[in-house]
Amino acid sequence: LLLSQSDFTDKDHWSNVKDTIVEALNLGLVPIINENDSTNTESLRFGDNDNLAALTAVQLEANGLFLFTDVDYLYTSNPRVDPTASALRVVSDPTTLQVDTVGGSDLGTGGMATKTAAARTASCAGIPCGLLHSEHPERIHSFLKYDPNNESSTLPEGTYFMGLDVTQSISETRR
Repeated sequence: LLLSQSDFTDKDHWSNVKDTIVEALNLGLVPIINENDSTNTESLRFGDNDNLAALTAVQLEANGLFLFTDVDYLYTSNPRVDPTASALRVVSDPTTLQVDTVGGSDLGTGGMATKTAAARTASCAGIPCGLLHSEHPERIHSFLKYDPNNESSTLPEGTYFMGLDVTQSISETRR
C-alpha cells in the first residue's frame, strides 16, 4: 500500500486507506505500507518509512508496531564504532531515551535516529514498539510472548519500547 502525506490529511483518503488495511487484515493478509515515492514531491515526502509506519499505527490505534533494522538491538551508541556500546532490551520511557545514533549503516534513508523517533511516536500514543533485525523476522514471536508486567517474562529478541499510558485515544479526540 503506497501512501503520501495527503492520505493522512484528507479525511476521504484516510478512510479509504483504513478500509483497505482493515479488509486486508480480515483476509489474513499483512499489509505492507510504503511511501509513494513516485508521486510525492520533495517538500511532501515523509523521507523514511519508520515515521510513516508510526503515524499509520497511531491513526489505526494499532496494538503494536514493529520496525526492522540491520542490527539486533538499539544500542547506547553505534556498536560498529564504540566497543563499549550496550544493548537496550527494554525501553520503559522512550521520551527520556538518550542514545548516540551517529555513524549508522548506509542501508535505507532513516537510520536509527528515525527508528527511535518513530518508536517514541508510537509509544506516546500507548502503542508498544518492537525493533528487531530484519534477517530474523521470526523474532516477532518473542515480542508477542513478552509481558512487560511480568519480571520473569523472557525478554524479546530485539528492543522493546513500552507503550505509555494515554488518557485519550485518537478517536476520542475527534469527537
